[in-house]
Amino acid sequence: MKTAMLTAAIVLAMPAFAFAQDKCNDAAKDQAGPNECADAASKKSDKKLNELYQQIETRLNDDADTRTLLVQAQRDWVKFRDAECSFQTAGAAGGSVMPMLIAECMDSLTQSRVKDFEGYLKCREGDASCPVPAANTSHAVPAVADENGQAGLAQAADPITIPLQHVRGHGSADVVYHNLGIALGINGAKPRLFEFDTGSDEFNAEIDSSVPGVEPVHGSKPEMYAYGDGTYGDWVQQVRFDSLSYYDPDDPSQPVVTFDGGYGAGRVVDYVFTKGFGYLKDMKLTQKPVGHRGDTPVYADLNARKSMQNGEPGGSTTFYGVFGAGDFLDEGTRPPLPPVRHKAAMWSRPMQILERRRHGAALPA
Repeated sequence: MKTAMLTAAIVLAMPAFAFAQDKCNDAAKDQAGPNECADAASKKSDKKLNELYQQIETRLNDDADTRTLLVQAQRDWVKFRDAECSFQTAGAAGGSVMPMLIAECMDSLTQSRVKDFEGYLKCREGDASCPVPAANTSHAVPAVADENGQAGLAQAADPITIPLQHVRGHGSADVVYHNLGIALGINGAKPRLFEFDTGSDEFNAEIDSSVPGVEPVHGSKPEMYAYGDGTYGDWVQQVRFDSLSYYDPDDPSQPVVTFDGGYGAGRVVDYVFTKGFGYLKDMKLTQKPVGHRGDTPVYADLNARKSMQNGEPGGSTTFYGVFGAGDFLDEGTRPPLPPVRHKAAMWSRPMQILERRRHGAALPA
């Protein structure tokens, strides 16, 4: 049984060797050419592996124990690679083709290791099955509790600048409006642009099913979060999630900062209206109410619902919801950003930074 298993392992490895051998033999006049070709390919893979290894080491700067395990694992892997390739090429020992076979074997195993390392570098925040921290978690600011048990943020040594995006649009009667957008990602998911609203105290977000780890708050039911005169708003389900990442809207490849600790938001299920809304004529609403605000029935916008199902913004052409810069002191749920320790300052620290930038920005007319 043991022999059969070893044979299967060798056979599985052979296609990669055969491909490399065909490539190196294409223009070969003697064995020296294929040997050099295979050696060059192996060195290229080894260089890639070293680059990824250094990236993983950097991610583990704050975790000495896991970094030590990485070093030992890599040393053991190198020993395995060398021993495995000696075994696999034993039949060509002493022949002119052996250098090529050794190089091809090492190249194949190294490429496999490269894929492992690339997987480690794509770990999501909170994935206990992955030993490498998610990108930029070294900049994460954990939630802490003060002497009274109030949630707060561990204060960073330097202020964190969170860029906002100016969004200009046109409303009815050629009215020009100006909004600020903030790019946010929940639980490591792809960031989306939300309206940064200084007059709101809620984070209402279109969160699709692809975002991991978002759970309904126990005992909560969907309800209307109303705006304006109360005839329109968001139909939201209160949810919890583990982390919130802030991005530069102009460069969303990596988060500027990630806050961990567990937070709450309103997951937008629908955009709803009462029959008292003044602009119903051109809207397509559900025939039956989706719920009530008090005793008043509310109806869902079917066009907005379809947009959300297609992964597009439902409430506007640009924003996937509203990020309110209020004090976030609602009972029962933890907000996207806990308040700072000093009760006199009701804004969380990043919001103070955002507000300073917002008031200092010159928005075009």
